[in-house]
Amino acid sequence: MIDALIVYLRAALPEMRGEASTIGREVELARAYAAVLQVPRGAAFAIETRADAGVREVTLPPMVLLPLVQAALACDNVDVRRRFAIAAYASPSGTTISVEVEGGLRPAAWEGEGPEAAGRTLLAYFGATARLDYVTEGVVHRAQIHLLPTFGRSGLRLASDQPSA
Repeated sequence: MIDALIVYLRAALPEMRGEASTIGREVELARAYAAVLQVPRGAAFAIETRADAGVREVTLPPMVLLPLVQAALACDNVDVRRRFAIAAYASPSGTTISVEVEGGLRPAAWEGEGPEAAGRTLLAYFGATARLDYVTEGVVHRAQIHLLPTFGRSGLRLASDQPSA
């Protein structure tokens, strides 16, 4: 448990006061957080993470991905989860960051305050070029952040990159 907590704190502390992060840093932070939660459960679920090289340095506000992960792992039926995955990848339609859990029911906490705040942060940061969707296919449940391929000074265009009227 101590080792998992050290990894989490090393990932979290440099970004605590920052206004911006990257997809790569946020995926590593989320993975470290999931590993900390896994320890008291005795490795009840497999953790997988993947962030393609082309999206690792894309700007992402802090505390967008982590609330989705917290909600996915805070559910009552976490003991029946078989797999937990975070993936970030590019496609012709933009960048997608996916938080996926397999097994059990759809995380009820995805309807909670943390994910709602993440959605508001995405809207404030990216405007209409981002959206947060939830998808369930059988026993696989996904929260997906979609970022449209609009580019500016920091990778994806921020609201501050847009010209003022």
